[in-house]
Amino acid sequence: MSMTSCFDDYEVNISKSCDDKQIMYFKKCIQLAQHSNLTHKHGCVIVLNDRVIGVGHNYKENNLTNGCSVHAEICAMKSVKKNLLSKCELYVVRLGPMLTIKETEASNSHICHDEDTFNTPAFIKRSCLKYSRPCARCASFIQKFNIKKVYYSLNAYDT
Repeated sequence: MSMTSCFDDYEVNISKSCDDKQIMYFKKCIQLAQHSNLTHKHGCVIVLNDRVIGVGHNYKENNLTNGCSVHAEICAMKSVKKNLLSKCELYVVRLGPMLTIKETEASNSHICHDEDTFNTPAFIKRSCLKYSRPCARCASFIQKFNIKKVYYSLNAYDT
């Protein structure tokens, strides 16, 4: 799986492959994102010593009338004791629409020219994850609490 990126305090983006543990954390993020009530579905986990200690997904609260939502990263950080965050890693994904062959043909947009490619697990995994680098507000919270590493999904074509 090579659809993630990592950035540290120096804002250096490094596209890299995931190890098995990271894949497990991203799968948990995907499960969490599916609970979102928004179009752009994000899921987030916070990991300390190879253990998930915080989770969150983005959502719109009914009492928020200004169009804002609660971001997955903020939701996950709120579920962790603040003094632990500086020892943690954060994983976040954004789910995009899953395209089937029929939907793709109907819209006349061909992602792949070979129809057999659509049926491969790699295509299915790559097509549902989208770019999810934390926004400026979430990034400021990540820096404030000195989270040591952040991993996020990329668009399929960024890898």
